[in-house]
Amino acid sequence: MKTEDFQKLKDKIEQELKITEDNVMDKSIQLSNLYSMVLKIYSKELRALKEKQLEKDKTFGELYLHYRHKFDYNVETKAEAETYIKADPKFYQVALEFVQIEVQVNFLEKTLTHIDNLGFRIKNYVDLKKMKLGLM
Repeated sequence: MKTEDFQKLKDKIEQELKITEDNVMDKSIQLSNLYSMVLKIYSKELRALKEKQLEKDKTFGELYLHYRHKFDYNVETKAEAETYIKADPKFYQVALEFVQIEVQVNFLEKTLTHIDNLGFRIKNYVDLKKMKLGLM
């Protein structure tokens, strides 16, 4: 997901999760729809993360072979090869994309947990209101 699309999604989720005394009942009904939407996006992004991990591993392997066996300078140790690999623009780009997707996946995981917990918080709020009104 592009950074600007991710920012729009975050803004939308933030708006959807705002609960006030006036909208608490509507929000309790809408939570399952929001959860489903976020879960769908999470699944897609998790797949993208796993694919990027594979790409990152493949790039690392190709560059490791290059720096250990085909490089002009004699790279003798694994640590030395890793230093060259991590400085390589090709690896850096793949690693950067991996980190960006990882941040998005972590946000979506935490959002799903928050939505899940929000249902309990709304229930507690409704129960508290009932107690204050003497209905319990």
